[in-house]
Amino acid sequence: MRAGTRFKTHFVAAMGLAPAVAFAHPDPPVLPAKKIYAKKIAASSDLIGGARQKAQIGDFILGNSNVRFVVGGVQPQTGFMGGTGHILDASRADVPGDLLGRCVAMAQVGRSSRYRATYTSVSVASDGADGERAVVRAVGKFSKLPGLEVTTEFSLDPDDEWVVITTTIKNAGRFRFRNIALGDALQWSNFATFVPYHGFRLPRAKVKTPWVGRNGNRVSYGYAVEKGTLAANFPPQHTRYNSAVRLFSGATTLARGKTISYRRFFLVGRGDVSDIARIIYRLRDEPFGVIEGQVTERVTGQAVPRARVSAYTKKGKMAAHAVSDAEGRFRLTLPPGSRYEVGARSSGRKEAVPGFAEVKKGEVASITLTMSRPGRVLFKVSDGAGNPIPARLFFRGLGRTKKPGFETERDENPDVAALFTHTGSGERAVPPGDYEVITTHGPAWSMSRKTITVKPAEATRLNVKLEKLIDTKGFLAGDFHVHSINSQDSIVGLEDRVISLVAEGVQIVASTDHNHVTDLRPVIAKLGLDRVIAGVPADELTTDAPTWGHFNVFPVEPDPSKPANGAFFYTGRRPRQFMSEVRERPGDKIIQVNHPRMRYGLGYFNHADWDGERAVARKAAFDPRFDTIEIYNGVDPRTTDRNLREWFKSISRGHTWSGVGNSDSHTLVYEEVGWPRTYVEVGSVAKVTYAKLIHAMREGRMIVSSGPFIRLSVAGAGPGDVIELKKGAQAVEAQISLQVEAPPWIDVSEVEIVANGRTIFYRKVSGSSVVRLKESFTHRPARDTWYVAIARGAKGIPVLPRSRLKPLAFTNPVRVSIDGNGKFDPPGLD
Repeated sequence: MRAGTRFKTHFVAAMGLAPAVAFAHPDPPVLPAKKIYAKKIAASSDLIGGARQKAQIGDFILGNSNVRFVVGGVQPQTGFMGGTGHILDASRADVPGDLLGRCVAMAQVGRSSRYRATYTSVSVASDGADGERAVVRAVGKFSKLPGLEVTTEFSLDPDDEWVVITTTIKNAGRFRFRNIALGDALQWSNFATFVPYHGFRLPRAKVKTPWVGRNGNRVSYGYAVEKGTLAANFPPQHTRYNSAVRLFSGATTLARGKTISYRRFFLVGRGDVSDIARIIYRLRDEPFGVIEGQVTERVTGQAVPRARVSAYTKKGKMAAHAVSDAEGRFRLTLPPGSRYEVGARSSGRKEAVPGFAEVKKGEVASITLTMSRPGRVLFKVSDGAGNPIPARLFFRGLGRTKKPGFETERDENPDVAALFTHTGSGERAVPPGDYEVITTHGPAWSMSRKTITVKPAEATRLNVKLEKLIDTKGFLAGDFHVHSINSQDSIVGLEDRVISLVAEGVQIVASTDHNHVTDLRPVIAKLGLDRVIAGVPADELTTDAPTWGHFNVFPVEPDPSKPANGAFFYTGRRPRQFMSEVRERPGDKIIQVNHPRMRYGLGYFNHADWDGERAVARKAAFDPRFDTIEIYNGVDPRTTDRNLREWFKSISRGHTWSGVGNSDSHTLVYEEVGWPRTYVEVGSVAKVTYAKLIHAMREGRMIVSSGPFIRLSVAGAGPGDVIELKKGAQAVEAQISLQVEAPPWIDVSEVEIVANGRTIFYRKVSGSSVVRLKESFTHRPARDTWYVAIARGAKGIPVLPRSRLKPLAFTNPVRVSIDGNGKFDPPGLD
């Protein structure tokens, strides 16, 4: 037996369905028996509530004494992927608040063509008044599969902890469908998906499994079939956001006039996937056993709450997972007949020495896991004058020391190896070991690398001084594409988001959650950061049915009386419709095209069939009435060069869209805010106004950067300016001044100036001084000309350990007129 563990087994009398509750978490409060209902939501008191709530008055709710589910009604829905006729919210009956994204019925034809059910009618088929069953029925079609009629029923029995979803499709059309499967797309809202015997490390390929689940905060979710297996598929974005799972039945052929049905179960447990497993074994009527125990601290014997406890097979596959409660207790529900290795992890501690237990049918094996006492790091970050400053501290394990997992405001499965401070000082539990700590405050500042040793139950002091190296006075570092808890694909809490922004040196932010107006201003005020960062309430208009891409709109004043805090309606709208609606709402606004060439149906230019060489759209539905275009997206940097080339063509054709760069961050680390960022010439945080911001962005008084800072002057004019360059009847030479700066830890290898799409200046750059290049020269334009400066680095960015970003900066154009007409005449395409 391993040191630090012990276990025993005892027989559970009358093993069956009822004792299964005892194997889960402590019993909830006793609720009225046989409470069951289905109804249309008529008042806000019927809503589940919580940060993830998408339900509104007019949707439908089913509930009993254990669980509650909301199905979207026939009305405009919030979020993305639609909501009418689909599960929007789910929770335990005794736990307020929803953590679900949504569960959307789908059909798959062939290997990869997937179609969403579109429902035109949602109603209560049985209200549960007889105490037997509550049923909500949705009827519609698959709009892109002609002739397919679809009906989905959501049914709930009085004692169940799941809703039964039964979808039936009838082929009323003229064609036979071969290789068709039914299922759902689940959005887990950035909590990791658990698959039995795969754990949280999910394969790229399709997996056959009886169920999947996810942890949560007092509420966990699961999806299962009663017998056999389902096909689980994880789309590319799942590896980044843990937000989407596609689950389907086996494929079949659907002849004309025939019907097929698919029955599956959506479950709600009490906080971890082990409780989901408890419900699954009951649902599938399968034998099981239990490993129960406690996680304690070595030496003191104190309980370790929120420890992540996992059971592994002999082949090292994760078979079960639980989260310890406030007293360190946990329960793992497992198939009998095997010996499992049980281990635990907890923020601030080394992993527990694993223990072993044999699981037998109808028995409980008890085990105690002991963990080291945590170390503590007392950190202080200050500037050259000794004043505390916000900062980001990234911990990298040295030797055998693993990276730490710091818990955040909302993260139930921490994988965050960074601390963010808005005050410049603090204390955090850190697992004992050796670390390199990289401290930064954005690319205008120096970087610190320090090695520390953290010992159990001891405090290690870490004092860091950073120096401001680049004077960006007059410019605010902005990030105009940032996500948080109000996006279905992010779990970052609002306070965590604001703190991460100021830690990275971002001074102005548009909080752009998907189809939801998020306002960070109250959070900024609560944290006392009004003079450090300016918040701009915004909405990422995420189009759907049809999809045209994603568009940021800001500023948008929140309206709590309306769905999604007053977000714009997006379903079924074409570009001219939703852009007109944005312009018609009171107050001037920026419309920004996000990631114009991103894959997965997210790029506007892809949907518009944009001809980048001729700078025209092939589809007539394209609407050019936007203000800015996201050339550089931190999540999708691979398209940046193409975006730049196409932007240059559009400038030459006369389009006046300003170029921006944003992080598109959905997480705290590995999609860091402010990387890249857009420096906007609007003065100070204290004096910036919406009018100033909109004016500067429309004119293009901006520099986009993931490290370098560029100063470009053409005949005394800067980015966003239009200058007349003529003396008498003759055009004169333009004096061009260029300076590129970067901190020593940012690589800059080449600098160029592009004029009307052609490079007129190019230099190789080396060295690590702050000023990497300073040049002046003259250029005689032959016609009206625009100038853009670009700086690039060949090496990665050391403070972004998993990022594909490399140093890049570019200005918006300086426009020069030489014909004396006082305006810039686009040069056209050669």
